Amino acid sequence: MIAAMTPARGPDRPLLLGVVADTHGNLGLRLISLLAGVDAVLHAGDVGAAAVLAGLRALAPVHAVRGNNDAALDGLGLPEYLDLEIGGLSLHLVHELAAARPPAGTDVVIFGHSHRQLLVVGPRLSARRRLLGRSTPSAA
Repeated sequence: MIAAMTPARGPDRPLLLGVVADTHGNLGLRLISLLAGVDAVLHAGDVGAAAVLAGLRALAPVHAVRGNNDAALDGLGLPEYLDLEIGGLSLHLVHELAAARPPAGTDVVIFGHSHRQLLVVGPRLSARRRLLGRSTPSAA
């Protein structure tokens, strides 16, 4: 599935994306405060409850994929992966990195499952992987 988005923002304000995964049905106040003011939320699976998606949608448009723990909830109607164009970048959103199949030209692969924030970027941005930190639920 491919989606395109150009969030509304001022010319002096950069695009701000909230990236989260592995919420497992919990949308705490800390996460809500971290995501306040983002242009869009990208959820890389293991959402855990429709209420989490509803809460995130109250903050910003949400793009989400299902995780292995969402199977018991019929996947919450979410796709296995999403290919997005946001702010001029090509993003591939998937729960498990092993299942990632980004199309050629993808700039960033976003995944969950590991409960660690690992950013994988394409050659246009960098050829390196960067460990961003560690948290549960994952939020970067």
